[in-house]
Amino acid sequence: MAFVRNLGIAFACGFAGTLVFYAALIVADRVGLPDILGLKGRPVPPLTPTIYMLGTWGGIWALLLALPWLSRLWLIRGIVIGLIATAGAIWLFGKLPPQFHMIWVYAAILNVIWGLAAALFYRVVSIEY
Repeated sequence: MAFVRNLGIAFACGFAGTLVFYAALIVADRVGLPDILGLKGRPVPPLTPTIYMLGTWGGIWALLLALPWLSRLWLIRGIVIGLIATAGAIWLFGKLPPQFHMIWVYAAILNVIWGLAAALFYRVVSIEY
């Protein structure tokens, strides 16, 4: 039963991690990270319509946090799940170009930040079983 509860907690932590992702997106834009990586500057999308879609996908990817692997190493779990989400955006959903591009690096940086935030939230509030 604790595993089922942890699925709900993982989804909520992934959604909350999306807020950190969005804040990292704003900071990266202000610092000029896209320009440093040679990417064309894109405006940061407004929060209201974007957060629901991003939060839902963040929650779905964060369901991986409920799996009982590397439970003590939340830092590594966050990094791995962030990289898995980036790989999904590249190869499963076609949101990024299939051939290597610097946007992969940019997406990986932001997704790892999301993964670390979600894993930290999960580590703090999850129910150990």
